[in-house]
Amino acid sequence: MTHWYDDLGSCLHVDVAYVLRCHGWDPVRALGATWQFAFAPGTAEPLEFYLPHVDDDVADALAPGQPLHARWRWPSDAAEAAGQLRVAIDAGRPPIVAVDNFYLPFRPAYGDVHAAHLVVVRGYDDGTVLVVDPMPPAFDGPLPESVLDTSRAAVTVTDETDPFFAGSSLRRRWLEVYPTGPQPLLSWPWVCSVLRGNLATMAGPPRDDTGRLTGLAGLTAYVDSLPARGPEVLQELYVLGWWEQAAAALHGEFLTAAGRTLRRPALVEAGRLADRVAHEWTGLRITAAHAAGTEPTELLAGRLLSRGRRVLRAWADTADHLHDALGAAA
Repeated sequence: MTHWYDDLGSCLHVDVAYVLRCHGWDPVRALGATWQFAFAPGTAEPLEFYLPHVDDDVADALAPGQPLHARWRWPSDAAEAAGQLRVAIDAGRPPIVAVDNFYLPFRPAYGDVHAAHLVVVRGYDDGTVLVVDPMPPAFDGPLPESVLDTSRAAVTVTDETDPFFAGSSLRRRWLEVYPTGPQPLLSWPWVCSVLRGNLATMAGPPRDDTGRLTGLAGLTAYVDSLPARGPEVLQELYVLGWWEQAAAALHGEFLTAAGRTLRRPALVEAGRLADRVAHEWTGLRITAAHAAGTEPTELLAGRLLSRGRRVLRAWADTADHLHDALGAAA
């Protein structure tokens, strides 16, 4: 299969996209339709593949309202881990596996930096597994099963050479992803329903029933809180920002594809504005990453606020444009 890749996405997005394509789904329609903000400050895991969700069932974060199963599995030992992967592969459901880059010969960090990552295991043979990693430099080929097990076995990746992902918890976790029904057709009524749901959530109260910050009001509260928070905000922004930039970029791709397919130019324009949100998140995220320990607190706080407010303005502009596009089509 041809790999699917997005510059602003993480290994979570490209691996889930690969599995969805195995099942005949369009990854952009699946992962890019819903665009929301929901986050509980202080809960971010130091993971490249972090997504702000409250339990192991992540389908509601990846593709809410779509017939998709996506759940973390946590084997208790190596034997159970290997057995679960074989069962999933035999069922035609390629597992997405958490690994430590340090032990994988095809990763640039091999033998150098410990950091959590995700790969897809698409097959197995006697002592060998077939691994797909769409992230650059990209790999699709055999790997000794013992090497895969070693890369999965770490309880915690603690190497301080990777300050943003040190402390990653692996524990042989893997993500089980498969459709539970046909993918929704790209129709104008379905697109309208999805977008109206997104806009309603973004216009809602600043917190949901679980206490997470939600919607544009919640995002505003999060941005305004940045100066008062401690150094942990820098690491948190880096991992949260990766998810947020990817979500906005994917939504931009979704809007562009839907607008062109359905001949709705206003959606294509909204896609361009969503792209702007993605790039503003990148600026906020990288500001946090490079500012650690190098600037006075006052200057850092001012820059974080400035970048955060650019994210808010871009997000509000996109929402306004979508409101207009849907209103004109009513």
